[in-house]
Amino acid sequence: MKEGDLIVFHNSPSLTAIIIKGPQHKRHWGASGHPEDVEIVAIVEILRTGSGWKELRGKKKYMRLDHLTQIAEVVSDQNIN
Repeated sequence: MKEGDLIVFHNSPSLTAIIIKGPQHKRHWGASGHPEDVEIVAIVEILRTGSGWKELRGKKKYMRLDHLTQIAEVVSDQNIN
């Protein structure tokens, strides 16, 4: 998954989105709160486009790439540049 990809969520074909930014790598602190409990995660920004989003359609959201790859798949590779 990369910038410009159109994705569809597994739980509903009417939930689609376009990856508009990313992946970017950011620090993410774990639940323990210890300074050593840090991992680097890939974050993408999506734009919700499908009719299933209702009032959230057209809104942006940041998501972890590892989670997004588990709940959605790429259906079209679009170049938005």
